[in-house]
Amino acid sequence: MRKLREKIYDNAAFTLIELLVVIAVLGILAGIAVPRITGVQDQARREALNATASSIRNAMEMAYASQGSYPDLNSVTTSSGLSALSNAISSGSSGSGISISLSGSDVSVTSASTTDGGFEITISDTDIGDSGESITITAGGFNALSSN
Repeated sequence: MRKLREKIYDNAAFTLIELLVVIAVLGILAGIAVPRITGVQDQARREALNATASSIRNAMEMAYASQGSYPDLNSVTTSSGLSALSNAISSGSSGSGISISLSGSDVSVTSASTTDGGFEITISDTDIGDSGESITITAGGFNALSSN
């Protein structure tokens, strides 16, 4: 009987208090890590939007250098998206060998137009931060989003 009693009370296990302390520590660590991970994702989205804007501007400038005018973007609508913008730039530069391929389900074209001697394209990503971010690209350049 004594051996049975020793086996019952001699179990090496964690107490309820120890388990609660471990769960609390893990909860605190998760509370610190999750916002940092979210910030990294927003920073990566900003950098991707900057890279897309740079690619668009470079393609437009190459088209201008080879054709003497910017491709007509007035047919690009907000619902047609990046693929229509790619097609407009590539087909507007036909014969010059300029081709651009833009993709991304998160980036959308807010507006695109060609004027006499210039262009204006606005692209946006609604998944950055709480309200999204946008960049307007012109012949003079664009203001890159800060990665803060």
